[in-house]
Amino acid sequence: MVEGQVFDNWDADQFVVDGEVSKHDDGFWYVHQPGEEPVRLLWLAAGQDWGYTSPGVVSVWGFDDEGRAWCVEEVYKTREDDAWWAEAIEDLHEYWGIWRVVSDPENAAGIAMVNRKLRARDNRPLLITADKSSMQAGKRKFAMVMHVHNLIGEGKIRFLRDCRKHDRDVYLKSKPGTTYEEMTGYMWAPPRIFQRYDMVGGEGPALDVPVKVNDHSIDAMLYLMWAVFEKQVTPPNRVIFETRRPEHILTRDPEFLRLQRMRGLA
Repeated sequence: MVEGQVFDNWDADQFVVDGEVSKHDDGFWYVHQPGEEPVRLLWLAAGQDWGYTSPGVVSVWGFDDEGRAWCVEEVYKTREDDAWWAEAIEDLHEYWGIWRVVSDPENAAGIAMVNRKLRARDNRPLLITADKSSMQAGKRKFAMVMHVHNLIGEGKIRFLRDCRKHDRDVYLKSKPGTTYEEMTGYMWAPPRIFQRYDMVGGEGPALDVPVKVNDHSIDAMLYLMWAVFEKQVTPPNRVIFETRRPEHILTRDPEFLRLQRMRGLA
């Protein structure tokens, strides 16, 4: 544990797990871990942080019936333009059936590009913008961070170890390449950095703001988890088409059985 670490309750051995995800006949995705019962994911959504020189990230999360969020896939790349990211989101959407993508609002052109082409199942735009507004600088970010801190403390965050399906970005070298690799290096800002918020009414302890270093996929995670917490993103209302039962309901109807007997079929 490093002094000043934001997620001081983070334990990679507990929260980064081996497993595979597959879609069953009931239409749901399931997480399969060695020696564990399959975990059904009720719905999937994603968080996004745009980038070019700095990494851009899209992370796909599945939510189970115990309130846990599972990171099942993420794209973590540098030097890719908006058109490339639009195609990456389209591929993820077609594969996973993503309900919403909560995106950094600072790239309005990129968001518009994606939404001209992609829609969610309710025909609404797939990408919505993260709520980064705040009446006092740093307060919203602090709330987002502490919400995820609480989720980790309650054991409700999980990462599949192989959630990054593509090869590691060669430009990142020794820098993080997944969300869970960013977690231990995410630090509170020292007082000398926090002092600039005094000019805009900043209050509270001097360690209210994380340092903006290697936090790209963490930001994507924060945007999504906060949107779910604030009910900006809610689970989809969907009809679950169950697999056909071996015994149809008519076979239990007395009149149907009588007719079948008369025809010599029962």
